[in-house]
Amino acid sequence: RQTDRQTDRQTDLGLETWNFIRKKAVHLMPNFFVAYFVAFSIFHINEGIVELPVIAKHMVQSLPELLMIKNSGIRSVSYNGVTWYISAMLLSMTVIYPLMRKFRNTFFFVIAPTMFLFVMGALFQNYGSLSNLENWNGYILKGTVRGFADILGGCICWKVSVWLRQYRFSALGKALLTTAEWGAYLSSIVFIYGHKPSRYDYAVFLLFMIGVTITFSRTSFDDAVFKHKIFGWLGTYSLSLYLGHSCWRKYTNHIFPQTWGFQGKFALFLIASVFTSLFIMYISIFLRKIWEYAKP
Repeated sequence: RQTDRQTDRQTDLGLETWNFIRKKAVHLMPNFFVAYFVAFSIFHINEGIVELPVIAKHMVQSLPELLMIKNSGIRSVSYNGVTWYISAMLLSMTVIYPLMRKFRNTFFFVIAPTMFLFVMGALFQNYGSLSNLENWNGYILKGTVRGFADILGGCICWKVSVWLRQYRFSALGKALLTTAEWGAYLSSIVFIYGHKPSRYDYAVFLLFMIGVTITFSRTSFDDAVFKHKIFGWLGTYSLSLYLGHSCWRKYTNHIFPQTWGFQGKFALFLIASVFTSLFIMYISIFLRKIWEYAKP
């Protein structure tokens, strides 16, 4: 009987993990698919590919991307490069979630920080920067390893933010936290804009962790500002912006005028990304409403 109860608990944890991952994937729909078809279309228009057999072949080849498993290594072509993180995130969570649920305190106080340091150290020694995510090291994609580090780092940020939230800080304390929060964000953004990927990426990553931890702890002065409904809309919009910008960065050699300098191309890229992302978001909202109406 004891063995049966242990098996039931393990089965429940497995089903709970499956439902967690399933809900994460469903939450990304239909934005994920709409963005894929936008990127797929822009690529073929840019390359002048109009033959239906070729287009059908490319669509079949990109099935691992559509199924969100491309960072397992099963892949041949990808048309929306940023989906690497979604695939890596789901694969990482499938391993991390049951560990967190079964060994909660051990995970947050031992496993997460230790494994975060080990993974980041391996990336630092083997690759230097945190970019070039398509590299294959013989058994796993660099982007998948990076995804594990990102999720582990997020777990650490969440645990520290919960710890900070239990304290009531004075005005001076809030001022110091706000300064540290925005100092971390602004210095990271300025550095990223002005430098190529390097070993400094790891310092920037840690700075972002500091900023995110303070923001989600709600202990700085800007907590009241972020409660405004505009930030709720921006949060919804951010998924579509993430999914909709990459195609303009990669597949527009014939669209951006070659005589334009960097500033002109960058401005056009921003405009195209903003409107493409709005299209993805509102088409997805419309499709969700149709599904809510039509589903059993």
